[in-house]
Amino acid sequence: MKSIPGLFAKMLPAVKASLSRFVGWLRSAPNWIKNIISGLAVNAIWEHIKGALGL
Repeated sequence: MKSIPGLFAKMLPAVKASLSRFVGWLRSAPNWIKNIISGLAVNAIWEHIKGALGL
């Protein structure tokens, strides 16, 4: 268990760099790609709400 904080510390810069590259790509992506990603996110949220409410 002592190695988990060390592992996390090593992974964090790579995760931040990957997120930064993804955000840069997303900003330059065409609108139709942004619309698809937004639609998928909204659909996932709606499915979770339906599941929580038992619909």
